[in-house]
Amino acid sequence: MGRKNSSLTRVQPVFNALLDLDPEGKAWLDRLLQMAAATKETPLQRLRQAGSLVPEETRAEAARRGVVFERIVPPPTAFLRWLLHHPQRMAVRDSGKFGSKSESRATCLFHSFPSVPRIGHNL
Repeated sequence: MGRKNSSLTRVQPVFNALLDLDPEGKAWLDRLLQMAAATKETPLQRLRQAGSLVPEETRAEAARRGVVFERIVPPPTAFLRWLLHHPQRMAVRDSGKFGSKSESRATCLFHSFPSVPRIGHNL
């Protein structure tokens, strides 16, 4: 990663500048979401008001990594339920990024332990 990590070299500097100007995003968040929605062929349902960011998390640039940038977010329950009910649909599409190791782990999980999909049956 390093020099070629676009999050570090392009995305974070832009958001750091915006957050330095307004840590709550009131001056720029709504407009940014409008611009993002305009890039889709099918218009996204527009929020009436974007609201604001949590200033305790966005004020100090040094504290933003891991909180604002690269925050770990758990997958939605509905997605996990879908994965459990459709293991055959799990496939690695970008083998250059994930490689055969990821695919073989998924295959092993669902073929070696056929009861795994039933674990989530009641979800």
